[in-house]
Amino acid sequence: MKLSRILPFLCVGLVWANVTLAEEKAGQWYLTPAAIGVWVADGQPREDESGFAIAFGRALTDKVNLELMFSSVDHAGSGGADQDIRELELNFLRVWFRDASWSPYFLLGLGAMNIDSSDPALNFREKSASIGMGLLIDLGRGGKVSLRPELRLRKFFAPNGSTNDVVAMIGLQLAFGSPKAAPARPAPLAPGDADGDGVVDGADRCPGTPRGRVVKPNGCENDADGDGVVDGADMCPNTPAGAPVDGRGCPLDGDGDGVADYMDNCPGTPAGTRVDNRGCELQEEIHLRGVNFETNSADLTADSSARLDDATATLLRNSDLRVEVAGYTDSSGAASYNQDLSRRRAQSVMNYLVSHGVDAGMLSARGYGENNPIASNATVAGRAENRRVTLRILGE
Repeated sequence: MKLSRILPFLCVGLVWANVTLAEEKAGQWYLTPAAIGVWVADGQPREDESGFAIAFGRALTDKVNLELMFSSVDHAGSGGADQDIRELELNFLRVWFRDASWSPYFLLGLGAMNIDSSDPALNFREKSASIGMGLLIDLGRGGKVSLRPELRLRKFFAPNGSTNDVVAMIGLQLAFGSPKAAPARPAPLAPGDADGDGVVDGADRCPGTPRGRVVKPNGCENDADGDGVVDGADMCPNTPAGAPVDGRGCPLDGDGDGVADYMDNCPGTPAGTRVDNRGCELQEEIHLRGVNFETNSADLTADSSARLDDATATLLRNSDLRVEVAGYTDSSGAASYNQDLSRRRAQSVMNYLVSHGVDAGMLSARGYGENNPIASNATVAGRAENRRVTLRILGE
């Protein structure tokens, strides 16, 4: 290919050089139009020739580029047979001194060649490999455009054996796109502020605060829940006021039953004892006092929620148990009606527990009607005691 066919590609590069382009950095893309010359090994049925190449690549890191290069060369073959050689090559570049005014690089490439000849016997497609060195030279435009001379040894594998060519290239490497953001650097310490918290040493009542912590005007860290552990180190924020905490800011649990000391009604529970939501030993039958229903109905009254929420927390703490929700009535009315009403009330309680997170598989509901009274049905107070719902622990 003659010089007149190379000039358009060089002109494209020169026009591009006048566009506002970013310096080629890690994360940026680049385009390289170039002119190439090929020196053919002795004994080959083709002569030295020139051509063009164009590469499209990306700076993967500060040290590594990866690019795809297309090249085209027309050879005048022996005996009057012309050869058009087109090559597509994947190149790996190891770059040194990327930010300097000139930067050498080492290149390895693998490609595929297509040779189209006027002599059908010389038509073939083969693989190629190359190794080379080059330079990226800043053209004085703040790193916007680099001159790229390169020399490489190329081996391609022809039907009659592999051959070596020497390929020289010169092009313009033009970067575009946004580079990878540089890691943020910590702000320099202000004069007289040794711990860098923004409060000068003379007014800092808490010198040595770790970098990055939020502090009050006196230089001490915040402690929003007032437990004595600063927010930056508090693993349990919003601890209730007055609750004793450990070094992480979490409430103490002296008997290890999973209920914090400040809400444990039964401190000192033996290790391994099942406890309810208040830290007391779990009973085989839990009477849900305070759980009430509308008259002659299975609808829960609004004031039942507090006791049921407490029962929910206890069951969630002991989720491996099997529990029966048992309903009872007094002896007023027909026994069959009372039986059905107690069953429906037990089912209402079970539905509430399930809707608040208790596993339905651990629960069952059963109505006992007026059976098993715990007080006399002859008095108003006794009948009120007998109208009840309990949780009966059946086992694990």
